[in-house]
Amino acid sequence: MWLDAQAAHQAGRIRATEVRSSDYIEANSLLTIVLAKPLLAGKRAYVPSALDVPHSWTSINDVATTLITAATTEQAWGRAWLVPTNPPLTVREISSRFTALAGAPAPKLTSLPYAVLWTAGLFSPTLRELRITNYQWTRPFVVDSTVTEQTLGLTPTPIDQALASIKPTA
Repeated sequence: MWLDAQAAHQAGRIRATEVRSSDYIEANSLLTIVLAKPLLAGKRAYVPSALDVPHSWTSINDVATTLITAATTEQAWGRAWLVPTNPPLTVREISSRFTALAGAPAPKLTSLPYAVLWTAGLFSPTLRELRITNYQWTRPFVVDSTVTEQTLGLTPTPIDQALASIKPTA
């Protein structure tokens, strides 16, 4: 889809840009849906991913800022941009920072085996989707947003600020 939009942009038929991000830190994220509630209660969190693989986490506020900037900056048109994102953290590291900031006990985490995730995906569309994107959690999934930061003058929200804004979902 992006290649078609980029070709149309280069042909002068449209003005196009694309903004890409990693997994969100705040709303509707692994942190808010799976981790926050049990971790804040001092309970064990069952995680549908590896615990010690580096992973980039992007603030939804930075996604919004990058979308606005890319849409309103002529220099940004015609290419894809990676949303400013902090250095990667493992699920264990981000959980530890989250609980420390919240004054909660140290996190207790258990990684769900892929077989459990796969089986649960037979009954849950959300978990089925996690099966499909499991590759993002089994090896480093890292965003380098240096070009966006330098070219568009944007910076990521400090990780602790983003983590402090998390509200668990039901």
